[in-house]
Parts: sequence; structure tokens; C-alpha cells
Amino acid sequence: MKDVYPSTFKKIYDTLEEIKNMDFFSHMDYLVNLGYLNMLFNSKDYNKYFLDIVDKIIGKGKIEYKFLIPFINSKLKEAFTKEEKDEFVKGEDNYFTATLRAYTFIYYLYKLDKFKNKGIEGVEDMTFEMWKLEDFNSKEEVFEDYFNKNKAFFDTDSKKAVFMIGYLSKKLINLQATQEGGRKPFMSNLNGLNLSKKDLARLLPKIQGKFMEYKKEYYNEELLYTSQYLINSNNLNDLSNLDIPLYFSLGMNMVKKFDLNTKEEEVDNDNE
Repeated sequence: MKDVYPSTFKKIYDTLEEIKNMDFFSHMDYLVNLGYLNMLFNSKDYNKYFLDIVDKIIGKGKIEYKFLIPFINSKLKEAFTKEEKDEFVKGEDNYFTATLRAYTFIYYLYKLDKFKNKGIEGVEDMTFEMWKLEDFNSKEEVFEDYFNKNKAFFDTDSKKAVFMIGYLSKKLINLQATQEGGRKPFMSNLNGLNLSKKDLARLLPKIQGKFMEYKKEYYNEELLYTSQYLINSNNLNDLSNLDIPLYFSLGMNMVKKFDLNTKEEEVDNDNE
């Protein structure tokens, strides 16, 4: 491109290196690259889209979030379905990696200010490798700190609610795997990530009921915060259906990035 300057390539490279050196990404630096575009847009079917996105990244163009997110959702659903069936294909991302790869790429685009009419708030540098309860006064402060460092992602209570429902779903699934010899019956409630707003609202009481059934009620604080987010969002009134798979997946797979466990939880949740 004639309007691409060396300074543009320097910014693209420097931003990738900057992200790789953040504590949060320290064990996932292999995710920080533009190779994700090859996964989203295979050359056979979507070469035009691939070239268009690359052109906008290295040029002055802006990317439509609503155009990009369906392709990301497709990858997340594909990876989730394999995990649901305990199928792991060599050379392909598992659900955790697929989710973190999607998050990293979107985070990168925010840092480059490449989204059209989105992400004005920006994102902060991820200086924590893990959010630990010992560094805060409450679990609520832990989650709010994470949300505040990712304001471009979590700019509404509805998105926070979906994240928390995903988080609690994963906690329940891990507990079930421990309590039921590896079985994860709650997974069937997630419908391959094809979830509506009503589905999400119905999941929360189901999750709470299951924790009570197992007599493991140490997630009451998280359940309370999630309920508050749901109420504040008027039952996800302002949420786009396009955002559900990503934010739910982030909640499920960021579980590993939060150390909030009591000793009892650590014994009961050894599947994380």
C-alpha cells in the first residue's frame, strides 16, 4: 500500500511485543500474533475478507466489530462442541486456547484503535498474571478490577453479567466433574453456546440450585454480584446476541485467571 509508512509497521510490531511482555500474557505469548486471521478467514472461502482486514490493520482503515465477531463466534462454538464431546484434535485449539486467542486478538485491535465506533475507553495494560483475592478486600473488588482494566470489553452491566454466568457455569462444571466421576451434565444446558438472553437469565437460578444440591454454597458472593448485574442491565436489555458466545466463553475460561478459592474449594475443584 502506498499510504503505509515504516512507522505504521513499527507500531504494529511494537504493540505485539508490548502485549507479549505483559504479565497476563506471559505464558500465552504464542497467542499474540496476526496468524489468527488465517484461522478466521481461510483462503479458499474468505480470502477477500482476510485481505480487507489486513489492509485495514496496516493502513488507516477501521474494522467493523459486527463484521468480525460472527467469525470469532464460529471458532468458539466449534471449540466448545469438541470440548463438550471430549474431542481434542491435534494441531487445533481447545476451547480455552480458542477463547484466549480471540480475547488477545480483540485486545490487540483495541490497543491499535482499529475498531470503528467502538472501544473509545481503551484497555489498560494487563499487569496481573492472575487476580488473587489476597490482593483485594473482597471478591467484588477482584472482578471490578478486571472489568475496569478491560473497559473496552466490559462497558455495560449486561456484558459483566454474561461473563459472570459463564464463570459460574465453569465453576459448576468443574465441581460436577469432581463429584460425579468426570461427568459434566450441566454442559447440556449450554446448547453449544447457542444461548439467548432468556437462556442466560434462566441459567443463573439453575446454577444456584445445583450448588445447593451439592451442598457447596461458597459462590454466594459471585451469585449475588451476577444477579445485581442482571438487574442493573434490565435482564440484558442492551446486549447484542452477537456478544453472547464471546463474553460467556471469556467467563468460562478466565476461571484460571482468578485465584479466589478457599481451601475447601481447592479440594472440590481440582479439575480447573
